[in-house]
Amino acid sequence: MAKKKETTPPHITSVILDANKDKFPAVIVLGVSEDGNINLDSNLTTYPMIQYILNKASFNLFAFETSKKEVTE
Repeated sequence: MAKKKETTPPHITSVILDANKDKFPAVIVLGVSEDGNINLDSNLTTYPMIQYILNKASFNLFAFETSKKEVTE
């Protein structure tokens, strides 16, 4: 018998946001479904601030991955 694959409900980003918005001044939760749909929830109210946080996070991730490669080589 084939096991049914469990999927994450699309509203899970809202649940995670609600659980963490009082702990941090800025929270962005990004969910990507198996079929490629993106759900982004945030407690930030202005688009420029959301864009700034996403850019900073992606830069920090890139810098971390780059430094990790240099250490292992």
